[in-house]
Amino acid sequence: MNVMSRLFAAAAVAAIFAGCATVTRPAYDTLVARGGEASDAPKNTMAAFRLAIERGFGFVCEVAPSNDGRVVAFQDGTEGSPAPLEDVLELARSGRPIYLRVKGGAEIVPAIKSAMAAQPAATPGNVLFQSFCPDCCKALKEAMPDYRVVLLSKLEGVASAGDLVAKAREAGADGVAVRFDPDLVNEEFVSAVKGEGLSFNVWTLDELPLVLRAFAVGADTVTTNCAKQMFDEYCALYAPEMQSHSEFEERMIDGAAFPSAQVHGF
Repeated sequence: MNVMSRLFAAAAVAAIFAGCATVTRPAYDTLVARGGEASDAPKNTMAAFRLAIERGFGFVCEVAPSNDGRVVAFQDGTEGSPAPLEDVLELARSGRPIYLRVKGGAEIVPAIKSAMAAQPAATPGNVLFQSFCPDCCKALKEAMPDYRVVLLSKLEGVASAGDLVAKAREAGADGVAVRFDPDLVNEEFVSAVKGEGLSFNVWTLDELPLVLRAFAVGADTVTTNCAKQMFDEYCALYAPEMQSHSEFEERMIDGAAFPSAQVHGF
C-alpha cells in the first residue's frame, strides 16, 4: 500500500468506525479467501487452498460435477487436473472453514453428500455450503440438515431487506452472501436481515476501505481474493491499538495464535 493509499485507508477507517462501539473487524475468522489465497497461487487449486489454511484463513472452493460423476474443484482456465472434493475436504480445520460454493443445480447434491460422508473432518463446524440456486440450497439443507447453507445473491431484483429475506426463506437458507452494493447495503438493511436470524456475508472485496465499510454496516464475513493482504493492511494501520486493547483476544488453532474477530471500540 503506497503512502496516499495508506492515508486514504486510515481516514476511511476513522470515518467508517466512528461511533461503532462493537463491530466485526478484519480477522482470520472473518476474512474468507476466495478460491484459496488466489493472489499468490492459482485460483481454486490445492496449492491455493493449502496456502489459505497455512495463513489461518478459511476459503471458498467452487465445486462442480465432473464427467465421471464425481465432484471436483471447478477450474476456469487453470492448468492441471481439478482436485476431487474428497481431497479438498481433507483440509477442513476448526476455525478455518471450507465454504463450498456449489455450481449447478440440485442434481449434484447426492454426490456431494457421498464425498462428505467419506471425510471425517467435514463436520458442520468446518464446512458450509453456498449457492445461487434456491433449489440447490433446499436440496443441500434437506440432505444434510446439520450443515449451514447460504444463499448467494447479486441483489438483482432486490429492493429491500424484506425481499432478500423472502428469497432466503424460500431457499431454506441459514444466511445470505451478497455482492456488496454500498448504496443498498447499509446498517439498517443488514440489521433487518440479521434480525430474521440469517447470517449476512459479503463478496468479493479487494480494497481495504470497502472491506471496512462492509464490516461497519454489520457483515459477518467478507470474501476476498487477497485475505492476507487485506489483513496485513489492516494490521499496519491498527496493530498498536489492537495489541494494547484489553479486550483483544487470540484464538488457538493447531497450536498457533490467531486474532479473534470481535475488537471493541478503540
